[in-house]
This record gives sequence, structure tokens and C-alpha cells, in this order.
Amino acid sequence: MGAVIDSTLASYSQVLFSRFRLSGLMLMCATAIRPTVFAHGLLAVLISNAVAFWIGMNQRAIRTGLFGFNGLLVGLGIGAWFTPCPATVALLVAASVAVVLTNAALRRLLGETLGLPVLSIPFLIVFYAILAASPSMEAIQFQTWLPVSAPFESYPWSLATTLGRSLGAIFFVPDPMAGALVLVALILASRASVFLSLIAFVIVLIVGVPLLSAEASITTLELVMNSVLIGIALGGVFFVLGRASLLTAILGIILGMLLALATSRMCAIAGLPGLVLPFNVTVLLFLYAMRHRTRNRAPVQLDVVLRSPEESWYRHWERVERFGWSLPTRLSLPFRGTWQVTQGWNAAETHNGDWRHGWDFQVFDERGSAFKTQGADISDYHCFRLPVTAPADGVVVSVNEGVEDNPVGEQNLVQNWGNNISIQHADGLFSLVAHLSLNTITVQEGQRIKRGEEIGLCGNSGRSAIPHLHVQFQASRHVGAPTIPGEFHDTVLECDPSRVHGCYVPIEGDRVRNLMLDMHSRRLFSLPGERKLSFQVDPPSGSSHVETILVETNLYQEKLLRSFETSSILKFNDEEPVFSSLEFRGNRSSVLAAIHMATGQIPMEIKDGAIWKSKIVWHPHRTILSRRFREFLRPLIGSDVRCMAYEMRKHGTDLVITGRSSGIGYSISTEARFSNGNGLQDVTVSIGKKHFRARRCDA
Repeated sequence: MGAVIDSTLASYSQVLFSRFRLSGLMLMCATAIRPTVFAHGLLAVLISNAVAFWIGMNQRAIRTGLFGFNGLLVGLGIGAWFTPCPATVALLVAASVAVVLTNAALRRLLGETLGLPVLSIPFLIVFYAILAASPSMEAIQFQTWLPVSAPFESYPWSLATTLGRSLGAIFFVPDPMAGALVLVALILASRASVFLSLIAFVIVLIVGVPLLSAEASITTLELVMNSVLIGIALGGVFFVLGRASLLTAILGIILGMLLALATSRMCAIAGLPGLVLPFNVTVLLFLYAMRHRTRNRAPVQLDVVLRSPEESWYRHWERVERFGWSLPTRLSLPFRGTWQVTQGWNAAETHNGDWRHGWDFQVFDERGSAFKTQGADISDYHCFRLPVTAPADGVVVSVNEGVEDNPVGEQNLVQNWGNNISIQHADGLFSLVAHLSLNTITVQEGQRIKRGEEIGLCGNSGRSAIPHLHVQFQASRHVGAPTIPGEFHDTVLECDPSRVHGCYVPIEGDRVRNLMLDMHSRRLFSLPGERKLSFQVDPPSGSSHVETILVETNLYQEKLLRSFETSSILKFNDEEPVFSSLEFRGNRSSVLAAIHMATGQIPMEIKDGAIWKSKIVWHPHRTILSRRFREFLRPLIGSDVRCMAYEMRKHGTDLVITGRSSGIGYSISTEARFSNGNGLQDVTVSIGKKHFRARRCDA
């Protein structure tokens, strides 16, 4: 029953790109203002989700509403467009099945082939087919659902009514009360989406309304409806919230209005309504065009659509600002042990022009030599036939092999790249490792591989006079495509072994290695699932109390800590060589807030005296109301960021992590103590003169 409720409510909220159950409930209430529309919509959702489950569609996609929301729109449309009768119920059942099949086909065509979302195209295809066939159905009668366009009035009450009707029209209920409930659902799900919706409404008033003539085949409500959806989609759902995405949304809204005027005329000739066709065309046009950029710069396009624009923004901030990444995935050096950069970026030899962002790596011994004996044979070189590994998870898109290794001093200029492998890690991000040894490649095209997995051995094939490994990142799958600036994450330099670099671009002469996972750290940072942890909390004000947290995994396979007393959650990742405290949401007096500040990122290579830096979003003096207001204006403003410097110290079998940050107005100091086999034992946070401490009381 829980899965049915989740998938049903998510189907409603998914129409507005949300996954919040409460928002879905509010949207369901909005449709209930017209009972026949509500009944048809709810029935269509239940049938669509049941059919998707029965034919074996992805259960996560079903539960998050990705199959149900198109069925919902079809059901709402039938309930609004036709007079209720047994024939419309039969039509609804058939349409619900058809929309699921259409959705599944388009998910393969658009999603897997072109990397584009399906949006509400399945609804348009099925509903247009119904409208085209309906004149031939004697048992079905039309009814008017959209108010006839009246002269536009700019009085405040008229503006509010127009906005309300337009929001309600998204769910085929063009009623101000329905629109008010839709607005409440938006506020609950995303304050930034409310801001983008209001921007869209203002643009329609300034640009769209003057364009409408008395003979126009589209109403103000339809213009606002499409513009709001375009604004939310381009402003924060598919692009990271910010000024660049806001500008993109504004351009998209203007283009969408022009498309709406054009398509409404064409649809009127065909006897069909425009509905949300302009929204679908505009968003897909922008997304497809942006995927062909050589660099995913502002506006930054998102690979994964999350629950809200704010959550997507936080994930991006976490990757770019907190971790320092400029690329969308964690990248490791593609080898084991310590190697030296023998040719870096913009080198005079071969790394210049379109290929200036590349690296050559070799292995040197303690004497500073790359080879043993005289180095006359390729087998004398320390790096020859050492394992080469995948820098990140991905799919092998190109394998070229069969090239002989060159004798020392000779080069093969015909087969320049030698034996090589190209891997796609994300949209517009490919890695290329070249000059591998003959007959040592262990992967094939189309194979999915994991970061650190062995894919071949270092060699001397192609344009290579001495054994070495060439590595580059590029925006295309083609071997030898122009390079893009790259980086490696969680690296250690031999010259400064105590410092962990969260993001580093190696330069010529650097001896670098990956951060190594210490199995001892697994016991220190162990947080087994479904385990309860209790803490004795001493807050800066108020009485001491016990707070219980549960370690669990959510629907998206994300690990998190949940506090029962404060209704707070803290997402974390302990699968990488770095334990990362990720997103915190909830009460700032919770022990989870202290854990978030005190842990940040912890290298899971235990080394006394290790130091590193991280960032957190924090401002202790902001009220809940002020934080919500800043979320409302997120497309225009940044956030409260503090840079923390951390240090690791061993105390017997315990490990103590201390952190410090100083800034204008207040300073932050933290301390977290971990015990072997028992994990986190106590955490202390001092912000200015206020002190917070929590000690484990269940161990």
C-alpha cells in the first residue's frame, strides 16, 4: 500500500518536476475542485502505474511518478474534455495503457539514444489521438473546460485571478482556488520554482499579452501555463540554479511564447488544442542544443534530475565549490602506486594546440631513473606492462588494439595513438588512455566498468619512443579528439605526503598517487545500515537530552542518518576513499548538524598529521524564514559558505578530527572522535562563544 500511495502522489507532483508527497497531495486536492476531473485523473494514475508494474517497467521510475504523471494528464484531460459516461471510462482505460507503452518507447528513443527527458510528450501523442478520433465516437460528447478568452485586465485582482487560473489549467482545472493550491504545492516543494513561476508570469504580461490579437487561437491562460513550466524546467530542473539558468529560462519563455502563437494557429487548422506542446518543444530544443557544447559551462546542465531545484543546486555546489571539481564525476589517476608526470599541459613536445590538456606518466625508482640496467629494451622500464585502470565508472566506447610495441627510440607515426581505450564517464566527458602494450587490453566496447578496474597494461605502442602512459579527457568519443581541461580527485603528492588534494591538476615533475583506502578506516567510520545510535546532547542552551539517530538507505540508494527527535537527516558516502558528510536538512540544534560540520570530508587513508580543506554551507544567525527567503531568491544570490581546515590525529586506537574556520563576525571550531570498531564516539562544535557537545551513550 505504501508503494501505491508513493507512486500516486509522486505522479501528481512530477507534473511540476517534484517528488514530494505533500506537494502531490495538494495537487490532488486542486483537481478535486472539479470532481469528475479528479476521478478520471486518479483512476488513470492507478491504471498507468499498475500497467507499468505488470509489464515490468523500472520500479523506481514507477514509484517516483515517471510513468504515472503522463497517465494523470490523460485522465485529467478526458475528465475535462468529455461528458462523463461509461464510454469515457472505457476510453480512459485504453488511453492509460497506451500512454504507458508510449512512455516506455520514448524513454528508450529519447532517453537512451539522445539523452533527453520524455516530459509530457506521451500525453500529447495519446490525447491528440483521442481528440482526432472522438468525432467518430457517437457515445462521447465534448464539453468546454477552458474559459473563453476575455479582454485582459491589469487590475491586481485580475492579475491574481489570471495567475491562479493559469496554474490550475496545468491540471485542467482553470479555477483560482485550484491555482492557489498549486501555488501552495510549489511553495512546499521548491521556493525557487515559485520565483521562476512569477518571473514567467511577469514576462507574459510584458511580452506575451501585447502580442495577442483578437484573432489569436491561444488564450492568456495557455501562454502563462506553458511559460511557467518552461521557466521551472530551464531555470532550475535541468540546469543548475543561478543567474545563467535564470537568463536561459527567460530566453526559453520568450521563445516558448513565439512557438505557442505559431503552434496554436497550426493546431487550430488541424482542429486540435495547443495544450503543453510549446513547453515540450522549447525545453527539448534547449536541452538538445546545450548537450552539443564542448564544455558544460554556465548554465550547467544537470545529468540527473533530483527532487527539487534547490537539491540540484546543492549537489552542484557540493561538487564544484566544496569538493573543487569542475567535471561531473570523481576521477582517479588511472594507475596504482606512485607515477611521475613526464609531460604535462602545454608542453613543447606533443601536448600543444588542440591536445594541450594531456599528461604522460612514467614510474621512477628511488635513484630517479625510469629504467633498470641501461634502458636499452622496453622491458627495462619500470612502467612497462604495469596495470592501467579506469579513472571513473563508465562505458567503454572505443577499443583499438593490435599495434606492436616499439623498440626504444622508435615511433609508429602511422598509428599515432597505439593501443588505446576510450571511456564515457558522463555526457560530454570521455577519457582516453593510449600507448598500451600489445594484446593486454581486457575490456571491450559497450562494457560497463568501475573506477579502479584494470583495463590494460602500460606499453610503448604508437607515437611513443619509450614506455609511458598517455592520459587525456575530451568531449567526444572519437580517438584523438581535442582535449578538455581535466583533473584528478583525492590525490597525494610524494613531496607533501601529509596533504590530501581533493582536486588536483598534476604538472610536469609531480610524483602523484591516489589516496589509498585503509581497511582499518572501515572499522573507524563504520556505519552499518538499520542501526540505531544514541547521543547524550549538551546544547548551548536548554537542558541535556538524548537524541537517537538511525542509519538507513533511501529509495535512491543514498545512505543517510535520520534523527527521530529533530526530524533531521544527513546524507553521507562511505564507499569512496574519502568519507563524505553530504547534505544536511533539518533542525540546526540536531546532533546531525554537528556531525556535518565536524566531519566534512575525511580521507580514509589513516595518517597522523594529515591535513585537508573543505567547505560547508552555514550561517548560524539566519532564521528559518530568512533561509526560506534566500531559497526563493536562489537564482539570483549565492549561499553562506565557510571554508574549514581539518587535521587528523591519532590518539592510541582512537582517531580525532579537528576543524577550524575563521571569518567575519564569528569563528567555528570542531572536533570529532572515532573509536576502532565503534565509529563516532563524540562530537564538539563551537561557534563563537556557543558550544555544542554530543557523546555516544549506546556503546
